[in-house]
Amino acid sequence: DPGTISTVREPLKECLIGIMDRHVECPEVLTSVFDAIWACCQQDELIKNIMIDETHISVILSAMQLNLGFANLQRSGCSLLWLLSSGAGNGKELIGSCGGIPTVVNAMLAHNESTVVQKEGLIALKNLAISSCNKPIFAETGVKDAVICSLWINCKDPQVISIGLSALNNIAVDSEKKSVAKMSEQTLLLVTAAMSLFPLDENVQKNACFFIKSCSYLPANLDLMREKREQLIPLLFRAADTFPQQCKKFVSSVVSKLQ
Repeated sequence: DPGTISTVREPLKECLIGIMDRHVECPEVLTSVFDAIWACCQQDELIKNIMIDETHISVILSAMQLNLGFANLQRSGCSLLWLLSSGAGNGKELIGSCGGIPTVVNAMLAHNESTVVQKEGLIALKNLAISSCNKPIFAETGVKDAVICSLWINCKDPQVISIGLSALNNIAVDSEKKSVAKMSEQTLLLVTAAMSLFPLDENVQKNACFFIKSCSYLPANLDLMREKREQLIPLLFRAADTFPQQCKKFVSSVVSKLQ
């Protein structure tokens, strides 16, 4: 209950953070603490703002790094990181500067067949990629390749695919610099494969079309799309016909540039 949480905000915060500090090498306890902090942050914006602090974030990351082999802890940690990096504020930048990006990538690589770890990790990366300050870290860490690897391994799960496509879009686009990264042939192959595998999944089709539209603003990416137009164009038209409200405007933008 939000009212109850607000009345015990300070002692609750001290209790949870104290437990987290004392049990940094006990994955079962930490998983429960992470989940409790997540629930509190979800209900109370002030607790969330308190947690967006270098010391607290460093403890979360240290716990994840020390307990890499425990999937439940990595899932809880990634969930907490995506919540703390959502919305306004400096959560994205603080998590990025404290080493959160490679920590999330390592969690995903260590548990690459756990769809829950992949989903929570991809949401965290999607949020963290929005900040221009984090772009160099993404490039240095090879995050794009890790995301592509995750999507191929978990290609039968449409939720992983749709979240991953959204993450790839945010990784490619730098809204502050108004630029978009070059798209590799492997990335385009992944997008077309996703559209082929899940023709009736609205989120997959919408995120794929949006990602392709974003990439189409770079001439080099348009050249690649023209090379693969025989595979790409029918998929785009099918998405527009199946989900006109979600996809048609994105498809129209891309097709007009390809003509």
